[in-house]
Amino acid sequence: MMKKISIVLAAIAMMAVACKSEKIAQTTHISGKVPAGIDEVNLLIPDLDLDTLITVTDGVFEADLNTCLTSMAYLGAGSYEAAFVLDGTPLEIELADTSVVHSLKPEISLQEAIENFREKSLDMQKAYYDSVEVISKADSLSDEEKEELLLALSTDNLQKYSDFNKEVIEKNKDNFLGALALFSIYDSMTDEELERVFGTLDSKLRKGEPLNVVWDNLRARKATSEGKPIKDFTANTVYDFDRNGEPMQTYISLSDIVDGLHYFIVSFWNSQSPACLQQIEILKAVAENFGPYGLGVISVAVLDDPKSALETAAKYGMNWPQINNVEPALVDEYGFRDLPVTLLVSPDGVIVKREDGLGTSVFESIQTYL
Repeated sequence: MMKKISIVLAAIAMMAVACKSEKIAQTTHISGKVPAGIDEVNLLIPDLDLDTLITVTDGVFEADLNTCLTSMAYLGAGSYEAAFVLDGTPLEIELADTSVVHSLKPEISLQEAIENFREKSLDMQKAYYDSVEVISKADSLSDEEKEELLLALSTDNLQKYSDFNKEVIEKNKDNFLGALALFSIYDSMTDEELERVFGTLDSKLRKGEPLNVVWDNLRARKATSEGKPIKDFTANTVYDFDRNGEPMQTYISLSDIVDGLHYFIVSFWNSQSPACLQQIEILKAVAENFGPYGLGVISVAVLDDPKSALETAAKYGMNWPQINNVEPALVDEYGFRDLPVTLLVSPDGVIVKREDGLGTSVFESIQTYL
């Protein structure tokens, strides 16, 4: 009896070793079912510039494709779509209103790991909102106590969510799951931390969705950071509206406005942003106190309706040069993360201070340069 048990245990151990050592294939076999009336499905992998059709026979399709762990693939027909990673395991796909992708080797499947990651993320979010609801409805707590508890809960939740995603990134630097995890938390990271993490990832992940925009914006911020020359731009700015409500416009370049100025501040803002509206009073005080010493102020409305920008500037007394109706590409050139974005620029056009988001560091540094 003992000998039989030993043989069984040995067999289990050998199976476990085999599972751990099993490797993904260089090709990924996909197969699946589609609703009636569909005779072909479209396979699209944007990062690889792949766009091809797969024939459907009797409601069933199959294909062998090169494994690619760094990109998301999309399979579609009509209004049906499924997204998945060609992870080197056999994948079964059912196209439907709610499509399902399942690996026949889940223990080594990146696709299954991605689904588990998404479920874990949703579970964490649900647990957080459930806790918020409990605190908010607690009759025994005062409003001040609720506010304190909710702030502590939010801080703790953000830290746990960040730690969770960073652990996933650490274990998946060469595949799409690492990209998903970084995309989930990049907005809470400093540029220095973000650049360091990017440096550990497979370079293909920087070039593909969803991190390509994050990477490009990071590089744009570096190109317009402290010590770099400010990028000039021209906008067909709306300066008024005629009696028929039609915009009256003129082309204005930043370089035209700042020509002859000493140091100057450029504030990129949006009239619908509470943080930007809050900054206006600071800008007014700066213009009043330092304008006599040669400091210029220029506001540039970004991704904003020119009429709203003009009305807001008039309402709040923004009595300094205004540029609006700028091209959306300006956002990419400066890599904005948040508005307002404030620059302090030297007479020779070099950015000496940059601040993304509402803050005071730019304004506090003015006296150093004037």
